[in-house]
Amino acid sequence: MELPNSFSEFLVFIGSPTFIGVIVSVVLVKWAWFVNLESQIKFWIVGGVSVLLPIISRALIIYLPAGALEFINEWYPTIVIGMGVWVSSQVWNKLFGLDGAVSEAKFPE
Repeated sequence: MELPNSFSEFLVFIGSPTFIGVIVSVVLVKWAWFVNLESQIKFWIVGGVSVLLPIISRALIIYLPAGALEFINEWYPTIVIGMGVWVSSQVWNKLFGLDGAVSEAKFPE
């Protein structure tokens, strides 16, 4: 999987099966309201997300003004770095706990 290099590429990436899979398998299952739903309701929510994300992605690509895309493209690397720091902090806390004790790491088995 290659990460998008610009916001324009990210908009295309949002509609990809890879991104939709991440949203469903990582994001939705973290929310208690989703986990506690009946399987039939989860089925329809996942189906809706799978259909709506590509539509939203395509609509943004078509209808977002070129000036706005250029502006966001300039800030995209900064946003990606910020997200990288956030993800890294989440992994650190998951592995080492909030006190950061590396000697007591809880690596998944």
